[in-house]
Amino acid sequence: FGVSSFELEIGEDFYESCKLFEEEIVPSNLPALIYAAKVAKKPFTLGKGPDVFDLRVSRDSAANERIRVSALASDSRMVNIKNYPKFTTGKQHIKEVKLYLDVHP
Repeated sequence: FGVSSFELEIGEDFYESCKLFEEEIVPSNLPALIYAAKVAKKPFTLGKGPDVFDLRVSRDSAANERIRVSALASDSRMVNIKNYPKFTTGKQHIKEVKLYLDVHP
């Protein structure tokens, strides 16, 4: 058992300029922060996948207010990370994929 924890230090200085923060720090770190929020629910089981690739959102032409979302979910696509050949994934079967809009799961 145990409690997982982590820390992310972002930026270049304790007091960043707003321009630097908004134009460089946020865009380059937002994916990591979103990923951290995603795996916070189950850090010991979600930390190594599955990952979502090729996420596409489009308007459903048959319905005025509907959107169509498609994606590829894979637990084996990122089998090895560069320079870390023993970091393997691909052992979990994906049962379902859930999509959340405007709410944290």
